[in-house]
Amino acid sequence: MVAKALRRALVLAEGDGAADAFLREAGVEAGELEDETLASPLVNLQRLLVRFVARRGRDAVRNLAPILLEPDSLAAWVPVLRGIEHVADAMARVGSAESDQRRTQRWETLERSARHWVGRLVFQHDPDLEADGLLAESRVAMLCAIPPFFGLPMARVVEIGPIEKGEVCTQVYRIRWEDRPTSGRVAPLAGAATGVVFGGLTPTLMGPSVVSLGLGALLFAFAAGTGAFLSRDAAVRARGVGEQLRRRALERKIALEEDRVRRGAQGLEGHLLAGNYRVRRRMGSGASGVVYEALRTTDNRPVAMKLLLASSAHDSVASDRLRREAEALGLAWHPNVVEVLDQGQLPDGTIYLVMELLEGDSLAHRLRRDGAFAPEELFPVAIELAGALEAIHAAGVIHRDLKPENVFLVAKEEGGLRPKILDFGIARVEWAETRITVNGVPMGTPGYMAPEQERGADVDARADIFAFGAMLFECLTGEAPSPLTASGVARSGPNEGLIWENLRWPRDPNVPAEWRGLVEKAMAVEPEDRFQDARELLECLRAFDSASLSVSNV
Repeated sequence: MVAKALRRALVLAEGDGAADAFLREAGVEAGELEDETLASPLVNLQRLLVRFVARRGRDAVRNLAPILLEPDSLAAWVPVLRGIEHVADAMARVGSAESDQRRTQRWETLERSARHWVGRLVFQHDPDLEADGLLAESRVAMLCAIPPFFGLPMARVVEIGPIEKGEVCTQVYRIRWEDRPTSGRVAPLAGAATGVVFGGLTPTLMGPSVVSLGLGALLFAFAAGTGAFLSRDAAVRARGVGEQLRRRALERKIALEEDRVRRGAQGLEGHLLAGNYRVRRRMGSGASGVVYEALRTTDNRPVAMKLLLASSAHDSVASDRLRREAEALGLAWHPNVVEVLDQGQLPDGTIYLVMELLEGDSLAHRLRRDGAFAPEELFPVAIELAGALEAIHAAGVIHRDLKPENVFLVAKEEGGLRPKILDFGIARVEWAETRITVNGVPMGTPGYMAPEQERGADVDARADIFAFGAMLFECLTGEAPSPLTASGVARSGPNEGLIWENLRWPRDPNVPAEWRGLVEKAMAVEPEDRFQDARELLECLRAFDSASLSVSNV
């Protein structure tokens, strides 16, 4: 972070060319500093500081504090600020902003208050690196930059003590800061001063009297009260500014992590993974992983390989989702469910899932491109999807995120479309010991979630029935089910829950009566009013006569 700030300071003072030349002289590539969360070795940082001071002077190091708060330098502050509510607590974490130093240095808090902090730095690295005091000056810049994250002015260093040498070396820093914004301090004083001036002048201008004295006192109280109000208002605004700065730091860190994942996923084409899969091309990527087309070398079968990269494999939620997807797919085998072929973990920590490679289009893309299905075109697709849902539920799996994006349409050799259900990342396996569930928090997609799922309540197979009906609604009308229709639109009282509405069809949907009845029953507000299982739903579909497959029966 400090190394990046040094370059930025030179860019502001001397331009990009001079800053890049400065880095070349120190043997550092500009690209190495793009990600401020990556620490610079102390030896390299000290070398950069020596060259920087030779060009800009020693005071310029302490003046790095504002640069450390620029948007593209904020990510490194996240480990310093996470879970912290007080400036002094953040001071003691400064070492974590330069992550490689945590192995060789730590802070000990000696004193703290609302306005000051005394900390002792304990370090085990070569004390010669500290001899010129430049690393200490860089720490000062970081310490001074902390209060703005809490809506306060920059801190100032009162004293840096000498280095005490022993088995470990120590150095004491004394830091002070204001405990409220400057405007918050000035406002009450200004208000009181204004009150004194006008309150004192009033009897003079109007002559001594009870009225003039009372009016003067009133003006004094009004001005002082206004100052106090402005003080509180300034404090609230300052806290908001600090919260916004912390939020930007987190957003910057997330953006860097996602970029790292995307860059880390590059260059795998041609590589042999897990000893059996030759990567061909990248098919798509997300925040935590990437999907490749690969060739299984044992039989030359094309496959799709989903990789949860090492940086995300340590995220328990992301890794649990991929493992749960593999588990659910292994249980719920059916011709209309994407087939899982293999799963495992690579030596670098990357978790992988190998599935059959599908050629075709998602149901969502088909609807965007061509609009609603004709009833006779939808019928075979609906029959196969209902059969797949029956198999999924028989295996003890609840999908919980059925929607057109998670249904893939594959062209059959004999004509027509074969749907395949995908993405079991938030599926629930009924008998599993652990479930990816947060009580009270809805998991799924608005518009396709059943009312009980929207409330964050526990769900059963009838939640998938609701989502199936929502998909049919969209296929028949060309319109996605509105979240206002599928989930409550009013609250009758603080503890009385949501008021749910029954399904509303668009005007002139041109949908046969049998289809309307099926969709309305599948999407009933109360679970007991829906089809009670996928078998009952499938039987209802199979009972459709030829008239129900035509738009003439409306």
